[in-house]
Amino acid sequence: MAWINPVFDRTAEDVRKKKPKGFLKYDDLNRIEQNLSHLAEKLGVNYTAKDWSDRPLIFKVDITKILAGLSSIRNHWPMPNLPENPQYPINTYEKVNQIEKIENLIGNNITASNESQMRCGEMFAGESGVI
Repeated sequence: MAWINPVFDRTAEDVRKKKPKGFLKYDDLNRIEQNLSHLAEKLGVNYTAKDWSDRPLIFKVDITKILAGLSSIRNHWPMPNLPENPQYPINTYEKVNQIEKIENLIGNNITASNESQMRCGEMFAGESGVI
């Protein structure tokens, strides 16, 4: 699946003034799931994204699946200083921001890691000047 830029800058004002970012929409769930699937594919982790286009009801099992997928990806790509996964229930904009921020940090780290490899598959270590 293709990467979609995560949205993790929701604010209390977005919620209070009922701005589009202040609501958790099916498009948001599709983006979260698709990004989890993208990261899982890169890391060889099993994760099947649900398509929220038909606007089904959201159940606890759906949210816990997303959180479990996020945990699995974290376990396969450990990073220092990564925020903790939010706990169920995901009922605040801060918790949704946290999910997408974690996806973004891991995605950026994987991309940076891939860009740091030379064509022969060895990491570039900046060994210029060493004899």
